[in-house]
Amino acid sequence: MAIPLTAAAFAKAFSEDELEVVLFQYICDVLTVSFPLKVNYFTENEEFFLDWLFAEQFERRNQQKPTKCGKVFGNGEPHYSCRECSVDPTCVLCGDCFQASEHKNHRYRIGTSSGGGCCDCGDEEAWKIHYYCSLHEPQQSEGDCVTELPVEMGQRVRKVFDLIVFYFNHYLNIHATEFHRSPLKLVSPDLFATVLYNDELHTFDQVIEALKKALKCDNSTAKTYASLVDREGRHAILLGDKAKCEETKDKVDKVIQKASVTLSRRKPIHMLVLNVQLFSFQIVAQRLLKFLAEAVSRLAQLRRIFCDLLLHKSRPDSLTLLEYSLLHDTTLWKSVRSDWHGILIKSFLIDYDHKKQFAFCFMKHYDKILQDYYRDEHHHAFSVSSMTVQIFTVPSIAKFLVFECDALTTVFTTFIQSCTAPKGSGHFKFDLAQLKVKFIKYGYCINHVEYVCLHSSFHLDLALF
Repeated sequence: MAIPLTAAAFAKAFSEDELEVVLFQYICDVLTVSFPLKVNYFTENEEFFLDWLFAEQFERRNQQKPTKCGKVFGNGEPHYSCRECSVDPTCVLCGDCFQASEHKNHRYRIGTSSGGGCCDCGDEEAWKIHYYCSLHEPQQSEGDCVTELPVEMGQRVRKVFDLIVFYFNHYLNIHATEFHRSPLKLVSPDLFATVLYNDELHTFDQVIEALKKALKCDNSTAKTYASLVDREGRHAILLGDKAKCEETKDKVDKVIQKASVTLSRRKPIHMLVLNVQLFSFQIVAQRLLKFLAEAVSRLAQLRRIFCDLLLHKSRPDSLTLLEYSLLHDTTLWKSVRSDWHGILIKSFLIDYDHKKQFAFCFMKHYDKILQDYYRDEHHHAFSVSSMTVQIFTVPSIAKFLVFECDALTTVFTTFIQSCTAPKGSGHFKFDLAQLKVKFIKYGYCINHVEYVCLHSSFHLDLALF
C-alpha cells in the first residue's frame, strides 16, 4: 500500500522528537563503551548532552568572548560592506556586527548573500581599521595561552567527532545504499520511499505537473513537494512497497522528460527508491551535522580537535578526511552541502593556521574540485568551489598560494583545459548547446584570479613573478 507524504504524514513517519531521543541515546551508547558514565547524564535535551560531553564546568572556566564572528550567511540574508574601511569589496559584516561597529557611521553598501559566505568581523586582513565590533572586541584580560582539555575529555570529543564524520562520509550522499541500523524502531524493513532530488535543469512547473500526474495529488500538494525539494535538496514523495515506489519513480521521470522541450533538459531527474530504514538513518546523520556545528562553535579547543582530525586522519585510499570531503562535495544533496560548508567555515576559517592548511589542501585539489563543479547540477553557492572567496581574498594566504603553491598556474591551466580547442587552432571552443551555462562556470576561474589581484600589497611581487 502506498502512502502519499503530506507534511503531516511526513512529520508522523519521521518524528523530530523521536529522532532527537534516538540520536543522543545512540551516541551515549557508543561513548559509554570507552568512557563509562558514573552518572546517567542522558536526557532528551541536546543541551544536557553537550554539557556532559564537553564538561560544562570546564567550559565555564575557559569561556572567552570570540574575537571572530564567522557567521555563515543564508540565502537572501543581507550583509554590509564599509566603503571606507574594507580592504576589498568581498569583505562584509553580518547585521549584528555592523550595528555594533564603527562602520555604521561610515559610507557603506548593503548587499544580499546568495548563501555560503561568512561575516569577516575580527579578521584583521579584511579591514584597514576598526577590525572588531563591540561584540567581538578582544578582552584586555585575555592571555595568549589556551587551556588544554583534560586528556579523557579530549579523547571523548575526538571519538564523537570521528563518529559523526564517519556517518557523514558513509550515509549522507546520493550513492549510499546500505545502512547500519534503523533509528526508528517501528519502521518496517520492507517499507520503501521514493525520494526526489533537486537539480537546476528542470523547472518548477515541470516537476509540479509530473508529481500531480504520478501521485494523483492536487496542485497545492505538488507545489509543496517541489518547494521542499528546492529548499532541502531532496524529499520523500511516497512511502510504500518497493514495486510501487519504483513505478512512481518511472512515472515522474517519464512525464518530466516528455515535457522537456530542449535536448539539454531531457536528462532524467534524479530520483532514488530507498529503504526507509536507510532514509531515516540519513535524517539522523544530518541531525548530527547540526550538533557538530554547535560543538565547534563553543570552544577553540574543540575546533582544534576537529580540524586536526580532518587534516591528519587518513582513509584507506590515503586521502585525509578533509581531502575526501572536498573531492566528494558533488555527491551531497543541497541541505547537507550547506550544513557541511558551514561547519568548515566555523572550524577551519576562524583560526589563521587552520585556514592556511585548508587553503593548501584546497589548492592541491583545485583542478578536480573545479571539474566536479563544471559537471554539477547545482548553483555555485552550493558548491565547495565557492569557498575560494574565503581564501583568495586574504592577502597573506593569497600570497602563500601564489608563490609557494603556484596557484595562478593551476587556475589558468584548469581554465584552459576546460575550454577545449582543436589542435593548432589557437582558439577556445565551447559546447554551443550549453554555452551560457558552461562559460559562466568556467568564468569562475577568472574570478579567482581577480580575487588575487585585488591585493595591492603584493602587486609588484606579482609583476616580477
